[in-house]
Amino acid sequence: MQAGKSRARLWLILILVVSFVLRLWLASVELYAGRGDEGVSVKNVTALLRGSVRPENGWYQGLSYLPQTALLALSREVHHLTGWEALAVTAPGGFTPWAYFLCRFQQAIYGTLSLLATYFLGRKLFPEAVAVLGVLLVAVTSRHLHASALFKPDILLLLWTVVAFVWILEALERPSARRYLLAGLGVGLCMATKLNGGLVAVPFVAGTVPLLGKVRRVWLWLLGAGAVAAAVFLLFDPFIGMQVTYFQRNLKHYESRTTTNHAGALLQVFAFLFSDLLHGWMIGLAAMLGGGWMAVSAVRRGWRDVRGLQELVFLSYPLFYSVLYVTVTTRAKQNHFLQLTPFTSLLAAFFLLGALSWFAEKRRGLVVKRMVLAALVGYLSVQTVARVYQQAVPEGRARANRLLHRKMPEPRQGRLIYAEAAVLPVIEGKAFFAGGLLPFDQLETIPMEALDLADAEVFSLSAAGSTFYRGRIAAVPGPMFSVGKPLSPLPSHEVDDPRAGTVLS
Repeated sequence: MQAGKSRARLWLILILVVSFVLRLWLASVELYAGRGDEGVSVKNVTALLRGSVRPENGWYQGLSYLPQTALLALSREVHHLTGWEALAVTAPGGFTPWAYFLCRFQQAIYGTLSLLATYFLGRKLFPEAVAVLGVLLVAVTSRHLHASALFKPDILLLLWTVVAFVWILEALERPSARRYLLAGLGVGLCMATKLNGGLVAVPFVAGTVPLLGKVRRVWLWLLGAGAVAAAVFLLFDPFIGMQVTYFQRNLKHYESRTTTNHAGALLQVFAFLFSDLLHGWMIGLAAMLGGGWMAVSAVRRGWRDVRGLQELVFLSYPLFYSVLYVTVTTRAKQNHFLQLTPFTSLLAAFFLLGALSWFAEKRRGLVVKRMVLAALVGYLSVQTVARVYQQAVPEGRARANRLLHRKMPEPRQGRLIYAEAAVLPVIEGKAFFAGGLLPFDQLETIPMEALDLADAEVFSLSAAGSTFYRGRIAAVPGPMFSVGKPLSPLPSHEVDDPRAGTVLS
C-alpha cells in the first residue's frame, strides 16, 4: 500500500514538473499584448505602476492583476538600482517583452499550483491513484494550457476555486469556526479574482443546511464566513461603483451577441464537456459516467453521512454553477467553465480506474488494465506536447496569419493580400480580408504594378527567388516586416531568416 502511494506521488511530481515546463514554454512566445484579452489587464497594471490607486477599467477584478503589478514594480525598482536594462518593464512603445514574460510566468505558476490543488481535492474523496490521474486529465486540457500562458484571470480563478472547495469540504467534515472562516476566505479570493467565482459559495451554503440542526452555532459560523468573503473582496476591489457598471456592461455585451435561449445555452454548456478544447468525447463521457456513479453512492449514503454530504456538495458545484450561469446570461463562453475541469477530471479518473479495476478483478486482467492505462497516459502526453509545440513553434502560415491580424489597420474588409501558396495564411474567425486574399505560387510572377497596390505580401524567404523578395522589401518605403516571433517592425537589413515573412505596405 505504501509503495503504491510512493509511486503515485512520484508520478504526481513528474506531472507537475513537465506541466510547468510546457506552460512556461508556451508563455514565453509572442511577448506582446495581443493574445486574448491581455490588453485589459495590462491597462490596469500600467495605471497602478504610474501611481494611480484606481484601475483603468473593471472588466477583471483586482486579485487577477495585483500580483503581476507587484512583480513588475519590483523588477522596475531593481532596474533603477542596478541599471540592468534586461529588467526594464517599460519602453517608449509600452511594456517590454520581459514585462509580458513576468506576467505570464506567474500564470504558469498558477496553472501548476492548480494541478497540485486538484490533487489535494481528489484526496478528500478518492484514492491516491484517482487523484493523480485526475491531475493528469486537467494538465492535458487544452484550455488549461492556454489559460496558464495568458495574462487573464481564468487560471487563477480555477486555482482559488479548487483551494476554496478543499476548505469547504474540510469545514463540512469537521465543522468549526476556524474552518468556516477559512472557507469564507476561499470564497472571497474567488470573487476577488473574477465575479463568477462567487458562485462557489452556493454549494457551501447548501452543504451547511443539513448541519443546522446538528451543529451548534453553525449558522453563526456561516455568517462569519460570508463576512470574511465580503471583506476579502472589498480589500482587492474597493471601487464597487466601477464593478457594478462594468458587470452591467458585460451582461449587455453578452446579450447583444447571444444566439439562443436559456435552455439552448444549457445544452451548449453540456456540449463543452465533450469539446476538444476541454476533455474531448472520451474523457467527457467518462466524467459523465463517473458523476452518475458517485451520485448513486452519495444518495445511498445520504446527506446525514459526512462522506455522502461531501460527495453531494462536490457533485452540486458543476450543476449549480452551470444552471445559475445560464440563468444570468444565455451567452455561454467556454473559458467561463474552465474552473469546472478539476471536478470533471476527477470524476472521469474515478470512472476509468473503477471500470478498469472491475475488469481486472472479473477477468484477472491486471496486465490489461496497466496496458490500457499506459496507452491512455502515453496518448494524452504525446498529444499535449505536440499541441504545445504547434502553438509555441507555429509554421509560417500561422505566423503570417497572426501578424496580419495584429498589424493590419482598420477597416480590414476589402484589403488586398498577395500570398504564396506555401505560406498562405489560414484566416479564421470573422470575415477579415474576405475576398482579398489571393494565392500565387510565387509573387515574382505578379507584375510589379499590381504588387504596389497590395496592402500586404506574404512569402517565404527560402523560395528560389529570395533575391527578388529582398529587393521587394527594400523597395517598400517604411515597411513593417516580420520574421519569426514579431515584437516590433524590423528594418530590411535585419531580415535574413529563411522562414516566412510578411510585408505590410
